[in-house]
Amino acid sequence: MRIDVFLVEKGFCNSRNKAKDLLLKGGVKLNGVVVCKSSVSVNDKDVVEVEENAIMPYVSKGGLKLEKAIVSFNLDFKNKTVLDIGASTGGFTDCALKHGAKFVWAVDVGSAQLVQELKEDKRVSSLENTDFRELNLETIGNTVDIIVGDLSFISLKHIVKHTPQFLTPDGYIVLLIKPQFEVGVKNIDKGGIVKSPKVHLVAINEIVDDARSNGLFLSKLTSVPIVDEKKNIEYLALFKKQPSDYIDVNEVVRLAFIEKLNFGR
Repeated sequence: MRIDVFLVEKGFCNSRNKAKDLLLKGGVKLNGVVVCKSSVSVNDKDVVEVEENAIMPYVSKGGLKLEKAIVSFNLDFKNKTVLDIGASTGGFTDCALKHGAKFVWAVDVGSAQLVQELKEDKRVSSLENTDFRELNLETIGNTVDIIVGDLSFISLKHIVKHTPQFLTPDGYIVLLIKPQFEVGVKNIDKGGIVKSPKVHLVAINEIVDDARSNGLFLSKLTSVPIVDEKKNIEYLALFKKQPSDYIDVNEVVRLAFIEKLNFGR
């Protein structure tokens, strides 16, 4: 039996793709030796050990990013209704549910991306083939307590202005800011990386200004933990309908670049 199949059958992972990720992270030992290839064979006499901390708790890595926001911003999802913009496979949706959300509307412009287990979950309504910019409040029936968003290939400036109508007065919005989709091509190197802290700062401030013009105010900001020095730095931003204290965006960007510089050292 292949080791990826073994990990699924024994309940360590809920899919072979998850098993592959776990193996690539070095989270599995076969007879005391770390194995990274999914095709390695195992039998009844082999001893397979799985590092507990290496098991992905959500259906995708996106869930870990929302978890960072929940912990850093001290957010409470218990019994809350959630609108997930750009749901894709459902990392944010899954994280919201695992932190107690009562119901999630999972919106995505694509189709057949949300994992089956979430499609079958009665706490989830999958709105695929749906451009959030064209979504009406009547479709979901009521305003929601929380809006979360993880979008690619579109600027958040095109999204933010449509969010207030869906949010309760005391609700909040968690958005993943990806500078590579906020700046011009001239600011992106051949590897797709935005290397200038100044460009990051401009990208974030433009979103913050656009949000403010639509009645949303930056409440908190943090960077996503660095897991690969070859990837772009991303940020998690919390917006509310009430003005908040000053957030030093420049300091958040500065610390994020220091973290990336020191990654792996």
